[in-house]
Amino acid sequence: MPKTQIGRRRCEATANDVERRLSSLPFFVYSELEGSDGKQVRHDGEQDCRRRTANGLRTASRTVGGDLSLSLSLSLSSLFSLRFFYFWSSDFTDGWVPPYSCVTDGWVPPSFWLLSTATEKKLHGFLFLLKDTVNSTTHSNDSLPSRLTHFYRLVTLSEMSSMIGKRGFHYLQKLKAANISTALIENGQNRVIDASLTLIRERAKLKGELVRALGGVTAATSLLGVPLGHNSSFLQGPAFAPPRIREAIWCGSTNATTEEGKELNDPRVLTDVGDVPVQEIRDCGVDDDRLMDVISESVKLVMGENPLRPLVLGGDHSISFPVVRAVSEKLGGPVDILHLDAHPDIYDAFEGNKYSHASSFARIMEGGYARRLLQVGIRSISSEGREQGKKYGVEQFEMRNFSRDRHILENLKLGEGVKGVYISVDVDCLDPAFAPGVSHIEPGGLSFRDVLNILHNLQADVVAADVVEFNPQRDTVDGMTAMVAAKLVRELTAKISK
Repeated sequence: MPKTQIGRRRCEATANDVERRLSSLPFFVYSELEGSDGKQVRHDGEQDCRRRTANGLRTASRTVGGDLSLSLSLSLSSLFSLRFFYFWSSDFTDGWVPPYSCVTDGWVPPSFWLLSTATEKKLHGFLFLLKDTVNSTTHSNDSLPSRLTHFYRLVTLSEMSSMIGKRGFHYLQKLKAANISTALIENGQNRVIDASLTLIRERAKLKGELVRALGGVTAATSLLGVPLGHNSSFLQGPAFAPPRIREAIWCGSTNATTEEGKELNDPRVLTDVGDVPVQEIRDCGVDDDRLMDVISESVKLVMGENPLRPLVLGGDHSISFPVVRAVSEKLGGPVDILHLDAHPDIYDAFEGNKYSHASSFARIMEGGYARRLLQVGIRSISSEGREQGKKYGVEQFEMRNFSRDRHILENLKLGEGVKGVYISVDVDCLDPAFAPGVSHIEPGGLSFRDVLNILHNLQADVVAADVVEFNPQRDTVDGMTAMVAAKLVRELTAKISK
């Protein structure tokens, strides 16, 4: 059925009729989760959430009926890989938002439902419930009954992706609807960003002064957390990683030393300037374009305090783009990159989001911030990933050839003729037997010792690095992956500090 025909059928329904049909669905109503005192109670977890959602979709499909139905054409596994299904409307939950709503970081858009036709079994877009009042002035061309207080329209996949990519869309829409001036909003955003950068600046200044006062080193590693998870295409748990990694670094169960004997307790080896307050910035309606600029500026502030060099704790892999951009711009030229990952993360704009964690290296390469990009541990790559790799001249070392390539990878020499080397370690480069706490589990990966051999034997001036995609929400085996991430940080510190 053409989208225009779907639109006509949609407009023929009255708001009251649609509201009546949908208000009784368990997919939207969670009243049984209210405690006796009216307060919200803890949800039973992901599995129960999935079960309720599945039951709700089945009920919705039977209830709405006809050519216009809620789609069941996607399997549950693919359903829950779509970021869109983690958005819920408080209109149907009395303010209670189910688990994994952290994908929204406080931003909950209007209600929407996956829309398809029962005959075509094809995903067309999303049915949006906009809370705008319909009247003859604002919606005179919609041919909707004048009695409607809500109206429904089809949002295509590309349009939805664009809206998601902008973030803060609904939040700003509410402010504008309340006649809040754009200048007031922008001034408030500027103040929050300035305060955030001031905190990073002053912490970096203090740590730099301490290192310089102690003397005796030419490079000192400085941790910088970027708790960002909303650009992940599946789970958003990496936003919670930085504090868990720090906790594991200083855990009493292990020594605070690197394998070559550097003491992390020495501030000339490792210092910490804290986190970029991603949540606080996004809560002000700041979009991703500006957020990426804030991350880049934070990295430059650290690098401006010689001899500090940033080791960034993610967060999802989208953070690598603003970090590498900042490093390249601060040093005045491109770097070589050693990228360890199960995936190449070089889609042009995954799901329409140019800042997706699956697109970070496309942004890096198109910006000219890297001369060479070596990707190691690859074992999940699409045709677009290969084509993009060829387009940008990426050296992709796939796991299926690791036995053949091992000697090359354990004797790498990078950085000649450029400003230095950047190392990006996605924790899922490791086989899940070593690091199960990741969002995208991909068997057949590197052993932990494989990774350490590559890092230890690398001949390079490492000017910055990141550790990304650790997901504490999946780290269910005694915090094992947190300890793995902490060990990676320790050994990367040894490569940077000197």
